Amino acid sequence: MHMLNSAIKNDQPPRVQKMLMMPKVIADINAKDPDTAEGYTPLHYAAMVGNLEIVESLIEAGADVNLTNKRQFHQAPLHIAAAYGHEDVVNKLLEHGALLEVLDRTGRTPLHYALVNDHIAAMHKLIFSGSNCNAIADDGLTPLQYACVNVQEQAVLELLQAGASHDTRNTAGQTLLHVAVSTGHEGILQCLLDGGKDDIEAKNRDGLTPLLLASRKGLFNIVKVLIDKGANIEVKDQHGKTPLASAVYYEVFRKDQGHFRSARMLLEAKAEIYARDEEDRVPLHWAARNGSAQLTKLLLNAGSVTDIPDRTDKSPLQWAVEKEHFDVCKMLLEAGAVTETYERDAGRTPFLWAVGLGNLEIAKLLMEHGCNKEAQSACGHTAEDIARKAGHTKIIELVAKPKRRY
Repeated sequence: MHMLNSAIKNDQPPRVQKMLMMPKVIADINAKDPDTAEGYTPLHYAAMVGNLEIVESLIEAGADVNLTNKRQFHQAPLHIAAAYGHEDVVNKLLEHGALLEVLDRTGRTPLHYALVNDHIAAMHKLIFSGSNCNAIADDGLTPLQYACVNVQEQAVLELLQAGASHDTRNTAGQTLLHVAVSTGHEGILQCLLDGGKDDIEAKNRDGLTPLLLASRKGLFNIVKVLIDKGANIEVKDQHGKTPLASAVYYEVFRKDQGHFRSARMLLEAKAEIYARDEEDRVPLHWAARNGSAQLTKLLLNAGSVTDIPDRTDKSPLQWAVEKEHFDVCKMLLEAGAVTETYERDAGRTPFLWAVGLGNLEIAKLLMEHGCNKEAQSACGHTAEDIARKAGHTKIIELVAKPKRRY
């Protein structure tokens, strides 16, 4: 049997036909290869190679078109032919009774396999032969979802035309729109939206609509498509963040222009600039906290006021000082941020925070903008008290009161 498999894999039809004249070979025509993990039969190998002449010879010799390989894979020859895109082999196997809906160990049909590697011709044949376009694999994916995941725009179009259902979700609770958004492929998203059957406001298991998901990822081209299609720009995720807040918040994890451009598009669409999340923070809080000067400037130019307190009474300036973002502090102060706000946790002003952190540069900046050097924390500590306790020598020199001379 090893010699037959070798002849098949080396694409040698005359040698295969000669061997098929031997009774011993015929007797083992459906034997699974013991030397490989997959355990292919000769017909599996022929389906992989794609030589129609060899496939026909094996079937005539009694090869079982529906025999699956080893249990951990459970693939039929039709799975293999579809995976390699051999349309003529797919056709021949079907002519000889191959089961269209045969499932591998993970619940995938041959149609799923054709889509994994973008084999459109094999897909056509399977669909034309009646393959179920809505078969759901163990991972919750239908063939259409596979096409979306693998960014196969033509396959998406043709599956939709063949009647593939829009109303399916994968194991993560994602709709087709969520899957399309995750790929960042504008064309596929447009195909689905043009069909008009997908719920643009559907939420996945994490409570995200397609627009919230796109905003999180900074996919500005996708954000634009969804806005143009009428997606709700004020919808909130499970933490109370709108698409605008999400674009601002998640920018810190990517540091690219996608989140900035997404935020700008949402502002141009009149997104609410003061929408509060579960921590009573508005987008400017997050821009300041994360140190994004670019987003801070964008929000200020859009009209955001600087002195909004969050749940702990921290203003955007408080956050910028606490996280030691000098450029953002300067930007907020130049926009008129108040320096004498007290946050609730430690009862400190921005200046007292800068002193406690030992940040001489920010402390001087606040003094230049008229902060009260004599301010005391909720515990009655002065800037000098805080600096001395922390051992910040340079700060002590800045805030210490001159000694009296008698």
